[in-house]
Amino acid sequence: MSEKSKTVIFRPGIILSVALSFIISFADFSVLYSPFSIALAAAVSPVYSAAMATGGVLSYILISGMRAAPFAAALAVAAVMRIALKKSSAMISALITGVSIFLSFVLHAITVSVDAGTVIAYIFSLAGACTVSYYVFVLMNSPRGVADEAASNPAVLASLCFMIISVSSSFSFFGINIGEILAALVVLIYARNYRFAGGGTAGVLAAFTLMLNGSSDAGCIVFMGLAGTVAGTFVNFGRPAAASSYVITAVLSSVPSGIDREQILSYICMAAGALIFCFIPVEKIHNEQKRISGSYDDGSEMTRMISFRMKQAADALEDIASSVYSIMTEKKMPLPGYAYAGCTAETENAVGNRLIDVTADEYIRMSRGVLYNQLNASSEILKDISHNASSVYTVDKRVTERMKRCFLENDIGFSSVVAYYNSGGRLFAEIYCTKNACISGYRIYKTLCSEFGKSFECTKCYDGEEMRFLISERPGYNVETDICQKSSVKNHTNGDTCDCFRDDYGNVYMVISDGMGTGDEASEYSRMAVSYFRKLILGGVDITQCIRIINSMLLTRKADECFATLDVVKIDLDTGCMTVYKSGAAPTLFRHNGSVFSVSSSTYPLGISEEYVPYSKSLALRVGDAVAMISDGVPEEAYGIIRRELNENKDISTISENICRIAGKISNDDISVIAARLIRQ
Repeated sequence: MSEKSKTVIFRPGIILSVALSFIISFADFSVLYSPFSIALAAAVSPVYSAAMATGGVLSYILISGMRAAPFAAALAVAAVMRIALKKSSAMISALITGVSIFLSFVLHAITVSVDAGTVIAYIFSLAGACTVSYYVFVLMNSPRGVADEAASNPAVLASLCFMIISVSSSFSFFGINIGEILAALVVLIYARNYRFAGGGTAGVLAAFTLMLNGSSDAGCIVFMGLAGTVAGTFVNFGRPAAASSYVITAVLSSVPSGIDREQILSYICMAAGALIFCFIPVEKIHNEQKRISGSYDDGSEMTRMISFRMKQAADALEDIASSVYSIMTEKKMPLPGYAYAGCTAETENAVGNRLIDVTADEYIRMSRGVLYNQLNASSEILKDISHNASSVYTVDKRVTERMKRCFLENDIGFSSVVAYYNSGGRLFAEIYCTKNACISGYRIYKTLCSEFGKSFECTKCYDGEEMRFLISERPGYNVETDICQKSSVKNHTNGDTCDCFRDDYGNVYMVISDGMGTGDEASEYSRMAVSYFRKLILGGVDITQCIRIINSMLLTRKADECFATLDVVKIDLDTGCMTVYKSGAAPTLFRHNGSVFSVSSSTYPLGISEEYVPYSKSLALRVGDAVAMISDGVPEEAYGIIRRELNENKDISTISENICRIAGKISNDDISVIAARLIRQ
C-alpha cells in the first residue's frame, strides 16, 4: 500500500465519519432506523461519503441484521450517487437523500409488510433527512466558515439540533435519556440567542423530535414550548435566571398530569441540560472555532474599523449616485423669473450670467468638470477615512482585552471587539457581531458602565450581514437646540429646510438650506441639500467633501438652474469648539463672554460654480454661550433684535420663537431660525 493510500485511510476525519455513521445508524427514528447517516452521506464530499456508507452498513448488518437491509441499501446508493455526480449543491444533496429513502421504502414494502404507521414514519423520515442533508451541505460549503454559518443561520442550527436530539434520544443510561438532556440545552441556547420567540419555537421542535422517537408523550410539546418562551423572556437577567425559569415552568406545566418515575427522570434530564447551559463556555467555544477556521479577528481591529467606515461611506455615495442619475434623466422646464426671489443682488447677477452663458458646448464641458470633481471628492473621502481611522483613533489593546473578558463572563456574544480613545481622550468601543445575533445594546451598555464605572452611550448600525454596536463614553458637553420657521405665505410650503442631528462620535450639526425662490420648488432644492448632507456625514464623510459632492449634484440639474444655500454649524461635544461652514448663507450670530459676535462670508450658493470650497471658521465656546442661525429671509434691520435676544438669558425655544415672530413682521420671505446653547452634560 502506498504512503498516499495510508494517509487517506487513516485521516482522522475519515475515521470519525465511519464512527459517526456507525452510531447514527444504530439509533432509532420512530418505528424505523435513523435516516441521518443517509442524509450526511449525501451532503459531505465523496471521500467522507464513502466513509459514512462503510460505517453505516457495518452498523446495520452487524447489530441490526437483515431487518435493516433496506436502509443499508439506501445508504450505499446515496454514497454511490454522491461519488458519481461530479457537480453538487444543497438541492442535489437533498434530492439524493430523498431518492435513497424512497428506495428504502420500496425495499421495505417488498421484504416486510408495511402499515399506516410505517408510511407516516417514512414521510417524517423523508422530510427530516432531506432538510438535514440540505442544510449540512450549506454548512460544510459556507464561504464564511462553519462557525459563522452555524451561529448566524437559524435554519442550519435547527436542522443540526433536530438530528442531534433525534439520534441521542435513542441512548439512555440508568433511565436518563441523553436526548432529553440535549433538548433542554438546545432550547435554552435558542432562548439565549433569539429570546422568547426562539425559545418557544425550539421548545416545540425539540418536544416534537422526542415524541417522534418515542422518548416522550405528546404533552411535552406544550410545556417545552411554554418553558422555552419563558426562558427567552428571562434571558436578559443572565443564564442562571433563564435556566431556572425553564425548569420551573416545565415542572409546573406537567405536574397536573401526574408524577411518576418516568416524569421524575424527565425532570432530572431537564435540570441536567439547564445546568450544562449555565456553565458551558458558549462564546469561548464559538471564538475558538472561528480562530481555528481562520475567521477570528485577532489583531486586525483596525482593518475591521476601516472596512466598516468605508462601507458606510460607499453606501451613502451610492445613494447620491442613484439620485444624480434620476435627476439627469428628468425632463423639466427652466424655472420662471420668480426663482430669484429672496436672492441678494450679487447672487442674482451671478445666476443670471450663468443662464445667459451656458450653451450646449458649455454644458458638456461643465458635465466633465462635475464628473472630475465627484471622482476627486470620492478619492479624498477614501483617503480621509483610512487616515482618520489609523491616526485619530488609537486602539488600546489592554482595554480591548478587558472588554472581551467582560463580555465572555457576562455571556454577551461578539465576533470582534475594539476599544480606542479619540483625540479628546474619550473612550470608545465597537462590538461587531452577525446580523442575526440577538444581542441587547442595553445589556452591553449596563455591563460596561458597571465594569468601568463610567457613563456610556450606545448606538447600533447594520452593514449587510454585520451589525455594529458603537459604545462611547458620554462627552462633557451637550447642546440645547430649537427650530422655528415661518412661510412667506400662510399655509404654503417653506422653501427653507432645517435639521439638527448628532453623529456617533460626539459632534452636533445644525443645518439651514435656503432654496432659491419660495414654495415647493425651493423646498425641493433645500431638502435635497440637507438630506444628502446628513446622509454623507452619518456615512463618515468629511464636511468639506460633503459640500463639494452636494454642489456637484446640484450642478447636474442644469435644466432647472437649481441653487441652494447651505449654512452649517458643527459643535464638538468634547471640546465645545464650534466650526461654521457657509455657502451663500446669512450671517450666524453667537453670544460669547457676554458679547454678541457674527460670522459671515461672501460665498455663492451651491449649484453655481464647478470649483467650490466653502468658507469655514472655528471658534471656542463656553458653557452658556448661545448661537442663532438664520436664513436669508431675515432682513438686516432685524439683526439688532437678534443681538438683544441673545444677550438676554432666555431659554432657547423663546429665543428662536421671538426672532422668527419679529422678523416675520418686517419680511415677506420664508424665515428659518435655529437657536442653540452649549451646556454641561
